[in-house]
Amino acid sequence: MTRARVRDGASLAEQAYDRICTSIIDGSWPPKAPLAQEQIAELLGVSRTPIREALAKAAQDNLVTLIPGRGYVVNDVTEQDLRDTYEVRFALEALAIQQACGHHTPQQLVRMRALIEEMEVADPADTREIVELGVAFHLALTEPCPNAYLRRLLAQIYAHPILRFISMKYTLGPTYQADVGDLHRRILEALVAQDLAAVMKLLRKCHSGTEGCRAKPDRPIR
Repeated sequence: MTRARVRDGASLAEQAYDRICTSIIDGSWPPKAPLAQEQIAELLGVSRTPIREALAKAAQDNLVTLIPGRGYVVNDVTEQDLRDTYEVRFALEALAIQQACGHHTPQQLVRMRALIEEMEVADPADTREIVELGVAFHLALTEPCPNAYLRRLLAQIYAHPILRFISMKYTLGPTYQADVGDLHRRILEALVAQDLAAVMKLLRKCHSGTEGCRAKPDRPIR
């Protein structure tokens, strides 16, 4: 992590957390690397208090581990971790869609169609944008779900830093982009037809993680 002062906006702890997560996911801090609070605080130009809060949150997200007497060390983020996240995401999203199906407004359906079209014309090399558009589409799928707690859980999962693993470790490419766009269109068609069984079947395909992606040559997958 390069030396930089944390910007205004979100709390210092939130911004420190974001910087720490990014440095772990992009490989700047390798597995087993010790994380000294004093050093991180110096790099970010903040006190140790927000760093302690940020590291505690990173531990909750299984990105670091607190070892008594030694402090925090970086965990090894693997493809299995990503698959585990997708498995939980699918279970919660399926539950939310069961409650949301048949309750989308015309405006929500138009918004979902626009997200699909935006993904289809995005630069295939811009993995981050494609991932973000996919997240926006899936969140829109569950928007009419009446269970607010379930929606919050899904939002937290979609915001989990491990999902950056895809954009930083993989090149998706035009074939993957076209396949996902087609899946999303078919989900939308099934949603309009209120065919919940078809939606669930297509949703499972969408939660196949990094299947069909190519690892970036400079970032081997563990």
